[in-house]
Parts: sequence; C-alpha cells; structure tokens
Amino acid sequence: MGDSDKLIPKIQLKKYHNKYQSGYLWIFSNELVEVPKIEAGTLVEAIAGDNVSLGVAFYNPNSLISLRLLLTEVNSNISELIKYRIIGANNRRKQLLANSDSYRMVFGESDLLPGLIIDKYGSYYAVQIQSAGFESMKKLIADTILEIDSNAKGIILKANSKSREIEGLSTIDEILFGEIPELIQINDREIKININISDGQKTGYFLDQCNNRHLLSQISRGKKVLDCFTHIGGFALNSAYGGAAEITAVDSSASAIELAKQNAANNNYNINFITQDVFDFFKNNPDKKWDIIILDPPAFAKNKKSVTNAKAAYLKMNQIALEALAPNGILLTASCSHHIYEDVFYDIIARAALRADKTVNMIYRGSQAPDHPVYPPMPETSYLKFYALQSMD
Repeated sequence: MGDSDKLIPKIQLKKYHNKYQSGYLWIFSNELVEVPKIEAGTLVEAIAGDNVSLGVAFYNPNSLISLRLLLTEVNSNISELIKYRIIGANNRRKQLLANSDSYRMVFGESDLLPGLIIDKYGSYYAVQIQSAGFESMKKLIADTILEIDSNAKGIILKANSKSREIEGLSTIDEILFGEIPELIQINDREIKININISDGQKTGYFLDQCNNRHLLSQISRGKKVLDCFTHIGGFALNSAYGGAAEITAVDSSASAIELAKQNAANNNYNINFITQDVFDFFKNNPDKKWDIIILDPPAFAKNKKSVTNAKAAYLKMNQIALEALAPNGILLTASCSHHIYEDVFYDIIARAALRADKTVNMIYRGSQAPDHPVYPPMPETSYLKFYALQSMD
C-alpha cells in the first residue's frame, strides 16, 4: 500500500498565518489547538483556520517544532516525493559545483526536506537526521544516495546532536551502507585534506566556508597569518596555498590540531599549529601583530537564551583580534550563530573597532557557500555571516 492510500490523522492549528502561504515549514507546539499523543514521526495533515489544509507534515509531540511541513497534498506518495527531492537537490549542487568532489547534497529546509542533511565527501556520505519523520526513512535515504552514486563506498548516520535528543532519537552513530574508514581524503582545489567523519566535529569539514577560504588564498601571499579556531586547518591550509609567508593556527582541540598537522604535512605546508584556547593565546602573546587574522569560532549562541553571553564573547574576541592587526591588516571574522542576526553582528563589529581604536573598511561581505542555499521564507536557513575588515593605519 502506497503513502497515498493511508488515512492520516489531522492536526488542528489555532489560526492561519500568512507565513504558511509563503512556504514557511515549521509549526510550533503553541500554535496547535492541542498536542495529541501520536507517535513521533507520524505523517499528519495540518489544518489551519477554517478547515484550510496545509498539506502533509511530520509530527512530533515531544518537540517545540511539532510539525514540519512537506508542502505536498495528502494523497501524495511521500516516499517517492522524498526520493525526488533528494535527487533534485543533488542535481542542483552538481550544476553549481561541477568540479567539486565534496559538497552539501541536501540542506534540510532549503531543499524542502525539513530535518534532513546529507554531506558528500568523495565516495562517502554523512547523513544527519534531525526530525523523527525521517528516522523511519533511513533505508530510503541510503538507497537514494546509492541510486545517485553507484560508486559510493560508505554512508554514515551522524547522530550525536542536541536536535536528535530533542526529537527523542538515538544519539549513536550508525553505518547505513558500506564502511567508513578512519580518514577520508578530499580535495579543496589542489589542497589534499584528510577528514574524519566517523569521529569529527559536525560531519568532518566546514563546507559552508568554502568560498570564504578561497578569498583568503587570494589575499595571503607574503602575509603573516593567524588562523583562530582552525579545526583541521581549513583556513590555514588555504593561506598556505595562497603563498602566505608565515602561518600560525590555534585550536583548543588536540585531536583537531593533530589532524591539521597531518593535512599540512600532506601538502608540504609549513604551518605552526598550537593547541590552546584562543583567548588564552592572545593573552599570552600581547605584543604580536599579524597581517591577516581569521576568527571562525563555533556557534556562541546555540539558542535565544545564550544570545546575551554570545554577543559579549563576539565583542571581546573581535576587539582583541583588531588590536592584534599590523598596520593595514585584515580581519576575517565569522559567526555561524543564526540567533546572532546580521545587523546585530554588524553592530558588534563596529563597536569592537571603536573599542580597539581602529578605523576599518569592510572590503568583503560573505555568507554560506551555494551548497548551503538560503530558503527565503525561512530566515533560519541563513546563518553564516562573514566579513573582511581592513584597518586604515
């Protein structure tokens, strides 16, 4: 029996909002007339206002996001729809990134697949399922990847996330197909990069910063570069690729630094890696100056409650970095916290420059790479802010 033959429950909303007409995909628990005790991940029909159907949605009574709309009618074959959308998302990425062996194949809501993320790393794939609705579709997801790439060697479900805890899902990683080696080599242009998707932060490599790393390689020749929060060396490696004269890279994770060292060695790059907290590093090197400083920290604001503390941390960090710039130096600074909106981050940078007694020009304004597209009805899909600021000394 296909999806279209199943009788599905109806969930009533308190009222109709124009945001649903525009394509917004989330419906929160406080928007429902009641939160019925239906199994998490169940397909339901969302009803708003005076019996207006919003179509099919994944339901979870345990999550703040109770409904994730699929923007399709009740009689749709959901399995076929999911497969069609995964294939379509990959086709769009190939059109944009024809020469790349690694990219985000599916970016959740931006591909109308709310709660599903798929990253491609050469012949290996990392899947993140952040919605109970997709948990029962793991085989369908893996089979679709194998239909797209018959040469795929391994597919892993990355499950260690707070969002899965909230959804009531297991947080233990699972191999969905093949084998996942300890290290996988990918290419960032001519740079060889080993990543660890079985035990790495996120899914191994921050693909969203691809274009911003390439900018660094264009401006780093002959420069003295400091890469803060280097992780496995992405920005540092790109500065070496661009011909930087001296590179220091700092991260508090010993395992990330060890892999970063391997990546530098594999490319015959001379980079000084330091395992230390970034704030402590600046404190211990008060008189050092750099031509280019990169700040790419983890998300300081993972939710609305942490915004106040996050703003203070961003302000302090950017002030310290601006003070450490050499004359006419360049600060590349990023925030991947969605809850730190762009106007807020812009204001933080302006105040940091004032506190550091620096006059700066913004010479570049970046965002997430095109394989992380922004879906206009959902501002939540726009999260990465990236500025290049040059001091005027």
